[in-house]
Amino acid sequence: MEISCLLEGEPTTITIKIVNYVVEAERGKVFIRATDFSCTRPWLHKLLLDFGHKHRIELPPWAAAAL
Repeated sequence: MEISCLLEGEPTTITIKIVNYVVEAERGKVFIRATDFSCTRPWLHKLLLDFGHKHRIELPPWAAAAL
């Protein structure tokens, strides 16, 4: 997955790539958690490496079925 955005205060677009992720099932729900990132800004890359892998996102049933 690749995300590009222009953050307020940044002069150019920032691109974040999710290089690797895991799908986790728990109590009938499905979650996705990114485990490896790359980013065009060193400060954001370090932030993602420190905190990004700790958060997971619950997938809606239609998205979970596609995986």
